[in-house]
Amino acid sequence: MFERIGLLALLASVTLPAQEGPVPLSTWRLHAPKAVKLTDGVHFRWVVAPDNSLLLSFGQPNGKWTIQRLTGWETRRPTVQTTTFPYNFPGCAYPHCGQPVLAKDGQFFVVPLGYRPIPDATGYHRGEALMVVLDLPDLRVVRTLISDRDLAFTDLLMEEGGVLILETFRVATLPYQATAVTLPNLEPIAKCDYAIRIPNSGRGPGTEIAKTADNCSGFLAAAHLSNIQELALSPGDSRFSGLAGPECDQELMNRENTRALYRCGKEYFGDPYGDFGITFWHALKVLSVPDGKPLLSVPLHFYDSTSSGLFAHGNEGEYLLVRHGLKIEAYRLP
Repeated sequence: MFERIGLLALLASVTLPAQEGPVPLSTWRLHAPKAVKLTDGVHFRWVVAPDNSLLLSFGQPNGKWTIQRLTGWETRRPTVQTTTFPYNFPGCAYPHCGQPVLAKDGQFFVVPLGYRPIPDATGYHRGEALMVVLDLPDLRVVRTLISDRDLAFTDLLMEEGGVLILETFRVATLPYQATAVTLPNLEPIAKCDYAIRIPNSGRGPGTEIAKTADNCSGFLAAAHLSNIQELALSPGDSRFSGLAGPECDQELMNRENTRALYRCGKEYFGDPYGDFGITFWHALKVLSVPDGKPLLSVPLHFYDSTSSGLFAHGNEGEYLLVRHGLKIEAYRLP
């Protein structure tokens, strides 16, 4: 008890200087004050579509899931489209739940929405997974699929030529399995089993496919991939992870790979093994790459671990969209 009180007293004694940041060009608040917080503390998932509209995905306590599409978000009066569909599953209990995955041609997007366990006669539980496919221009549900739980626990790797590529981890000699499914029907058409050699720094540059099964040659053709090594790539480009300094982690890059977003903070009370520590956050920063020129710095409250940003293009150039709770701010980049 004494140690805990001492730590709280130490935290209370830390004084952080007030930070003044840039003024956003526009601010918009999610019109769903009862949006259910997801497991990582955020109220909604979001993504920028190929047509530069903004998609928001969130659950509500009335058993409904809602998708909103914002156009003209860089103005003070954006246009909002909304569609809602039933969501009778117990919750979003895994990292990708609710995150829209977009087809590159902008026609469809997929929303994975978790699973629910169902006991069988043997006492074991099988799971049902829910995935929803929507037409982006009309924001209309075109396919709802309830399948086995592996579909919900998959990583949605990419979309190529109207084919969605899913990756599942299993306990097996070749632990990774990629499945190619059609859009919008989500029909499996090919599979590939493989093992990955991952460097100590984690899945990113240097990751490679170490071994594959015989079924992978047909998978490449069905998934429109030219090389099996494309499956080893992690989402995002982390080549410039140290460009903003040792206290900043790279979050993402823009489409043109000319700008990178970083979340910056300083860790206190850490141990040599990295098992304990408290990070005081201070800013989201945008730098040009590869030269590292600072372009924007948006201050964060020191306890703010959920705010995030996305790059987007508007009528007057490129912007950084920043999410703070239910609020979205648009900052124009130089």
